[in-house]
Amino acid sequence: MARRQGLTRRCAGLLLTAVLLLAASDGDTALGEYEVKAAFLYNFGKFVEWPKDSAQGRETNFVIGVLGADPFDGVLDQLSAGGVVQGMPVAVKRSKTLRGLDRCHVLFISRSESGSLPEIVRALNAEPVLTVGDSEGFLGSGGAVSLFLEQRKVRFAINLKATDRARLKVSSKLLRLASSVEE
Repeated sequence: MARRQGLTRRCAGLLLTAVLLLAASDGDTALGEYEVKAAFLYNFGKFVEWPKDSAQGRETNFVIGVLGADPFDGVLDQLSAGGVVQGMPVAVKRSKTLRGLDRCHVLFISRSESGSLPEIVRALNAEPVLTVGDSEGFLGSGGAVSLFLEQRKVRFAINLKATDRARLKVSSKLLRLASSVEE
């Protein structure tokens, strides 16, 4: 029974990844922009390794945080409900301030916070948090993964300097899927 449940979860994870990749590559998809971006946030966790000695490495939940205005309209909660990433159940946290979100695995920094992005990145310092955003200049301000639209398709770029600073190991599979990788 437990073996069947594990297999079912793995199949569901693979199916979700396939849907994510299809949505990212098919401009005619019925999924909305933030539905696809939510799927990216969820799936990034499958392709990144956090340090074992960090607070994130000792968490019992895989935590996805949203800092600032939440553009996902409940989609992130629906997507992650009952989900498992890195062997942990997924939890979604939201806050208007960074307090409590510095222990997230993945932190989406909303466009509403773009004016404070350099300060947010500095406050996180070398915390092992995968910062993700979709505001203009996100990577240049020290963010790790930038989500953007290109010909009606959601794409992403990775800043390796930011992931190195956060002591995160990004899978070569994820790097190959990125539109660009900045050293």
